[in-house]
Amino acid sequence: VGDAAKFSALSSGRNLKRVAASTFMIALIVGYSVTIIGNVASTTDYMEQAVRYTVGADASVWLFEGDTIDELMGRISEMDGVLAVAKETHFSPDSSLGKIPVRAVNPIEWKEAAYVDVGMVDSSSVYAMDRGESYGIMEKGAAERLGLRVNNTLLVKLQSKVYPIKIVGLYGAEPGEYWQVQNPTVYVNEGFLKNVKEKFIDKRRIIVDLADDVDSATFKAAVAGLSPDVERVDVTAQQMSKALNNIYLAGPRRVEELGAYFAGLVASLGVALIVSTLIRSRSKELTIMAIRGYSPGQLSMSLVFENVGMELLAILLGGAVGFVSLRGQTELFNQILTTSIERRVVFPLSSQINLLIIVGLLLAATLLPILVAARRISGSPDLKLEE
Repeated sequence: VGDAAKFSALSSGRNLKRVAASTFMIALIVGYSVTIIGNVASTTDYMEQAVRYTVGADASVWLFEGDTIDELMGRISEMDGVLAVAKETHFSPDSSLGKIPVRAVNPIEWKEAAYVDVGMVDSSSVYAMDRGESYGIMEKGAAERLGLRVNNTLLVKLQSKVYPIKIVGLYGAEPGEYWQVQNPTVYVNEGFLKNVKEKFIDKRRIIVDLADDVDSATFKAAVAGLSPDVERVDVTAQQMSKALNNIYLAGPRRVEELGAYFAGLVASLGVALIVSTLIRSRSKELTIMAIRGYSPGQLSMSLVFENVGMELLAILLGGAVGFVSLRGQTELFNQILTTSIERRVVFPLSSQINLLIIVGLLLAATLLPILVAARRISGSPDLKLEE
């Protein structure tokens, strides 16, 4: 390895301009590809989080009145593919932030059925909420705005009466510098409903956790036909499909991704031309090596050590720069657009494959000219032909 590195360094010194051009081009394209493909994957992940957070679970069944909600929950829980169900009762009391949305839930049932992202809600907070009728959890940004911490009390007003809600936990993303009050939802133990008259209740719904193999369209149709009290059924899988296939939302991301592929293809052609030029400039040297008994494999390996070593360094450098750039964009996004969910840097399997394809094109653009030249020179090592 040390000899190969020394050989690569010496040879690179003789062809400094060509090596520098190739290395810069590869680093630039890899960095650009990592940033763009990572940005597309992160945007897709953020949209999926937003849909799940909006629906609240795998499925959400909204009711007109909700007088038979317990019976309907039982019938839904008996359906194939249903893993858990829970009910939510929504009302909007007055507070120091104005009217705030409050959802009364059975904490244990809600924890099993609701969409709870990792780090969004602490399980211990949910279990603590189950220990008191007026215990609840609050969004972190709203709590910070009111100066509330865990075990502090939030006062809410229903008509002329004021009721305390003990905050036993916080949820959501950490509020950034530009955080604004948006939807400071409070989740409270359903025992609190003894203080809420029917006329103050806004909505009732049932949230459902589904198995992965459940057909969303079939489930939606089946639930809609269970009772005339069912207003609508929102299924996360269907909502997500609509969002990800929306031409106005998905179009720019597709264009960016295609741009990365095109840039990788053009860069691979440029690398191939640079490597071909480098080989032609050394044709006499390679011919002498062939005359002295170097096989096509040995010629190829000498050239591969010389070129691929620098390209691997360029790939690592470009990948690091691209990741740092993507990380910076993500942090800036979270600071400017502060919501209860955070944009994350993710590279799912599909994104990794896309990056490997681009890297593979760049490496192939180096290896193919080397293999062709080594075979050509070894097949007819005539020094006169190379003059």
